[in-house]
Amino acid sequence: MPGRGGDLSVIPCPVCGSAVDSRGTNCAVCEARLVPAMEVGRPAKCARCGSPLAVGQHACGRCGLARERRFRRRGTHELGQWSAAEETVYERGEEPEPLFAAPPPSPGGQAEVATADSMELVSVKADGGDGASWTIWPGSVLTVGAKKGQLRFPNDRFVSDPHARCRRLGDRLEVADMNSRNGIYTRIKEPVHVYPGDMFLMGHHLLRLSNLPTDAPSRGPGEAEWFGTPASPAWGRLVLVGGRGVESNIYDLRDKSVIIGREDCHIAFPDDRFMSRRHAKVDLRTSSGAIGVFLEDLGSANGTYLRVRNQVTLAEGDMLRIGDQLLRFARTPS
Repeated sequence: MPGRGGDLSVIPCPVCGSAVDSRGTNCAVCEARLVPAMEVGRPAKCARCGSPLAVGQHACGRCGLARERRFRRRGTHELGQWSAAEETVYERGEEPEPLFAAPPPSPGGQAEVATADSMELVSVKADGGDGASWTIWPGSVLTVGAKKGQLRFPNDRFVSDPHARCRRLGDRLEVADMNSRNGIYTRIKEPVHVYPGDMFLMGHHLLRLSNLPTDAPSRGPGEAEWFGTPASPAWGRLVLVGGRGVESNIYDLRDKSVIIGREDCHIAFPDDRFMSRRHAKVDLRTSSGAIGVFLEDLGSANGTYLRVRNQVTLAEGDMLRIGDQLLRFARTPS
């Protein structure tokens, strides 16, 4: 086992506690930057209480945790004042993976407890009620995945490994897509400028905004015109994305404002009970002297979700969708 033979190259990540190579630059799980003690002239920290560890020190002098060991992180429902007598310590490889990492140690060495400034991710159940919640501590970084990371959804077949990285920035949360297959989506609260390639989710339907094709069949000199249905010219397309990313249907956008919903609209999905009667609209507008396309939710019950390009910063109350998981970033109740 690493460490027993004097090999101290494997250390706990100071952010998530995962076993990492001290010679690396970033944690493979949460991607926190690893700064070797020799670079900054100060010792590493104990993975449990945060006390400094001198070069060559094999155990923490305050709590006794071996340098090459890490402790089982508590779930949110277990958080409280830390006690060395009640803490269970596992050797690396023996401990169960945590559902969610505990908060980073406070300067006093004890686990931080919820305060008025604590924020959390709250799972939203299918009936709209609150489910489980996970505290996001100031300065903390966590990785979301199916079977890897601090926040895991092993039964969600739409979640990648890793899927997203969350970083707490004051009272906001920065969420970055980690090249996942299905991306991350946020619920829009006001009209947003969208571009070709952008994807949005309404009820159970996934749509992608697309340009018109440029490879229309040509007509040679003296040839007859192509036969077809007379129609006003379209300015863009919405593509209905089916399973495995296959294009299921195509809707040409001809009106300047195209309403999408369950009924009484331009594009209707009458069998989707999670879609409102008039759910959202796509507008062709003039903005700052240029023509642009905007997506707007029309007060729907379940909201309209836009796929994030790279990363997004959430404020209190914002909604996030990862796979089939619907999460709300909220202030922890006092």
